[in-house]
Amino acid sequence: MRFDCTVPVNIEHPAIPENSEVGPAPAPLVVRFGALGDMVLLTPFLRLLRQRYGQPCRVLGSGAWLRPLFDGNPDVSEVLVVRSRKRPYWLDRTQQRLVRALRALPPGPVYICDDYATPKIRWLLARAGIAPARCVYANPECMLGNEEHWIDRWLRFGAMTPPAFATA
Repeated sequence: MRFDCTVPVNIEHPAIPENSEVGPAPAPLVVRFGALGDMVLLTPFLRLLRQRYGQPCRVLGSGAWLRPLFDGNPDVSEVLVVRSRKRPYWLDRTQQRLVRALRALPPGPVYICDDYATPKIRWLLARAGIAPARCVYANPECMLGNEEHWIDRWLRFGAMTPPAFATA
């Protein structure tokens, strides 16, 4: 099943330009350990990031339904799945494979759209060698406003730029 959320996107920041020496901007990584509906609400956010960076996003989450949800979505190039974010790292091969996969990725921006798993996400990203300057966190940097819709929050968050890419 494919969900198509056609929402007009008003980007406050221009698209990240292609650097002729380096090539296209690296694909963003979006991290969210949410339920099905939470992930569907990210669809306009993923479109905004693809427009900004010129490449589809990689999405990291958990749940067997995650890959089928984003299959065929032009805003998503790859889905990374861990079985459980709560299981200890040493007992979860999916977390270990994730860290190896993240180490192999080009150094792109990372958007953490999770309000509750932040300590574990920070730990996994650090273990994978991802510099904090490449990351921007929805909590506390872009909290849900009073009477604000979640999609509006994610679009606001998508206009933010991790410090490592602010000068790009």
